[in-house]
Amino acid sequence: MEPGLFSPKRLPSLTREDYVLNSNDSPWLDNSHAPLTGYPRIVGDVGTPRSARTRESLATVEETLTGKGFTKESMQRMLFTDRSRMAVLAAADTATMCAAFPDGKAPSGNGPVDVGRACRALADWDHTYSLTSRGSLLFERFVLELATVPGGLWNVPFDPADPVGTPNSLKTTNPDVQRAFGDAAAELHAAGIPLDAALGDHQYVVRGTDRIPMHGAPEALGVLDLITPVWDPGRGNVDVRTGSSYLQVVSFTDDPCPDVSTPMTTSQSADPGSPYYADQTKLYSSGERLPGRFCEKDILASPDLEVTELS
Repeated sequence: MEPGLFSPKRLPSLTREDYVLNSNDSPWLDNSHAPLTGYPRIVGDVGTPRSARTRESLATVEETLTGKGFTKESMQRMLFTDRSRMAVLAAADTATMCAAFPDGKAPSGNGPVDVGRACRALADWDHTYSLTSRGSLLFERFVLELATVPGGLWNVPFDPADPVGTPNSLKTTNPDVQRAFGDAAAELHAAGIPLDAALGDHQYVVRGTDRIPMHGAPEALGVLDLITPVWDPGRGNVDVRTGSSYLQVVSFTDDPCPDVSTPMTTSQSADPGSPYYADQTKLYSSGERLPGRFCEKDILASPDLEVTELS
């Protein structure tokens, strides 16, 4: 081995019968009941705040295991529930802050902004980034604005003993937090978007003549179904730069063939003239999936099968 390289035996590993997961974070909390430690620092940190997406992953898996457990169907629902961990942590506080602004106007960098329609939407919001959710787009812009707020955002700091539950309790009395909310509302006003608009009306991709609404949210929102939308100040989220691409749910039964379902978010072709340019993007939008065909009998059963014999 070349001097200075890590031996595989120095890398962390974990074998469990309940679950192991990772959401592009360090290996420390691949399972919240068995934190990994003792690995080289270059591999990842230990005992530090987790991303909102990691916290949502751990919370969702624990909830599912506490309930009826995992099936192919429950895993599919979990991936497309689009619940936001940031919303779970801060949406109620944000709605309360919104309702307390004098005359229904929040402070912003350009003066008071009318937020009256936002308060009820945030209070009634189900904390998801589904196509029909209302208040979610405003909350997304608010969370992205919070990245510019100096100092800590939370009243309850991070506790390594409770890495999923902390930090929490948004500092809604902080003038910078209040101004971030007003700035987010001003962005939507400038784009002509109602503060309580349905997400799918203003978060979409265009493929040819088709406008396809997209569910999901950016990394900062802590949604499992991660997408990175492209914000247009005059229209909203008008494209998706990166994020969920190939999604796959696999279950193993008594059948020797795995039971697989998948959509490919971006579809399979970049050619606008191809029938595969937008087909799976539409499936993703509507929450539908295609069967994966790994075994010969599944391939032969495909209604689109074409066989070419080479001589």
